[in-house]
Formats: sequence, structure tokens, C-alpha cells
Amino acid sequence: EREWVKRVRHRMGHPDPKKFAVFLKDTHADPKIIAGALEYQCDACGESQTGYSLARPAAIHAHLTFNEVIGMDTASWTNDQGLRFTFVHFLDEGTLFHLGKRCAEDSDSQLSCFGDTWLSWAGPPRQVYLDPASEYNSEKWLEAMQSEDIQLKMSAAESHWQLGRVEAHGRIVKRMLDLMNAEVPIRSEEEFDRAIRQVFCAKNSMSRVHGFTPEQAVLGVARRLPASVISGTEASSHSLADQ
Repeated sequence: EREWVKRVRHRMGHPDPKKFAVFLKDTHADPKIIAGALEYQCDACGESQTGYSLARPAAIHAHLTFNEVIGMDTASWTNDQGLRFTFVHFLDEGTLFHLGKRCAEDSDSQLSCFGDTWLSWAGPPRQVYLDPASEYNSEKWLEAMQSEDIQLKMSAAESHWQLGRVEAHGRIVKRMLDLMNAEVPIRSEEEFDRAIRQVFCAKNSMSRVHGFTPEQAVLGVARRLPASVISGTEASSHSLADQ
């Protein structure tokens, strides 16, 4: 097996071990050979290399305004009783304004959620990046994005780092739902809809991006805090807060 790996690598011009492992995986090679290819050190490459390997070059991210680049991802959350809820969420890269809604995983439901949650008030973004799921590769989805002049950017298969930011914020949402469920159990779809709305409201009003909350950067105002001791004057919200 070692000699076979050596011959193939030599024939391919001594590629990077990770790229070579991907090639072996695509050719349905034995898993042991794939694992060995990652650890294999080519003698010819080692002898011809001079000095140290260069560090991966850094990239300076361009400053984005609101609704230029949107990350979209579908996530699932399970409560303590094993009940599973699926939701889709949208993250603006420029302001980190974050919205989401309970949604099924088929193309029609995803399109409807995208229109109701984002397009209806923010308008079409310049670019949307997402994973290559089957519902996003449908002809209906592609035609809908083309009609709105939205550029689609698909991540590579199993390359979750390309969706790193939106997936990280999705994990934050699920963690917030865990804490809410521990205090007030979430048992139905109506309770989940109310909980996830409160999650995104809290996330957009309490986080900070360049000194401002996402809702201040997008809407220009801060959200009113119900039953606020300083600014709240409605007796009904104060009475519920006391209970």
C-alpha cells in the first residue's frame, strides 16, 4: 500500500497530502489508505524543500454595508423530551443582524421563509451564501434567486468552515434555546415560535458590533425594554414582571 501511494503521488506531481486524500476519497479507496496518505511524507518532497513552509496568507475583509452579503443556514434544535424543531436563519455579514423562523426543509418552505423573514422588509441582498443542500440546488430555487438578481455562493461539500460565521451564530441560538427551555419548557410549535422570536430580539438588541447593536446599525433605533424601571411607564408590563 505504501508503494502504491508513493507511485500515485509521484504520477500526480507530489500534491499536498490533504488534496491527495480528497482524491483518494473520491476514487473510493480503502479508508486505511486514505488515513495513511495523510501521514505519508514523500522523500523527494522533503529533500527538495528549502527553508520553512510559508504561513497561510491573511486576508483583510472588506467593510460591508447592510444587506450586501447574507449567510443562510438550516438548523435543528431538540428539547429535553426529544421533540425536534427545524428553523432557517439569516445573518447579515456587515452588521450581524440575525433573523430566523421555524421552517421545513423543502424548497417551497425555504423560499417562503426567505421571502417572509428577509425579502419582505430588507429587499434582495447582493449575495447569499449557503451549503449545497438538495433544496438549494433545485431549479425553482435558482430561478427565484435569479429573478431577484441575487448572487448565490455555494460552499463546497463537507466544507463547513466556509459557513463558519452563520453556523457559529446558529449554535448560539440553539444554546439560548437550551437555557430558555430549562427555565420555561418549550413543548409545542407555538411555544417554539415565541421562544425563537425572543431569542433573535435579544441577540439583535444586546450584542455589539463596532460599538452598536445590530438593530441600531440596521434600524437606527434601540428596542424598547418591557417593564424597564427607567423608561417603562406601563403598569401592565410591570405587574407581569413582578409575577
